[in-house]
Amino acid sequence: MTLSRIVLLLCSLSAVSFSAVSFSAVSLGCGNDYSDERCDDILRQIRAAMEDNVSKGILVRDAIACGEDGVANRTDSFDVRVAPSDVEYLQGAFRNACDEYQDHC
Repeated sequence: MTLSRIVLLLCSLSAVSFSAVSFSAVSLGCGNDYSDERCDDILRQIRAAMEDNVSKGILVRDAIACGEDGVANRTDSFDVRVAPSDVEYLQGAFRNACDEYQDHC
């Protein structure tokens, strides 16, 4: 099953998201104006950023990438030792990637 078919199926059921390690929080949008390859690339980048930042101890293990409870909206997704400027930067990066995916895929 291709990603676009999965997205259409999920859109017909409800919004879902990715967690830090598994895919259980990025809100999936139902408007698909990007190619499957571009959407796949966005998802790979989000997943890689989550895994990398969790493994480095920047994000807590149960952090969620996107959605209402996503990294962009919750400072408690970050380890308490992370500098506020780094939190702000990463929140913006996740917000941009998640918004792009939701708006175009």
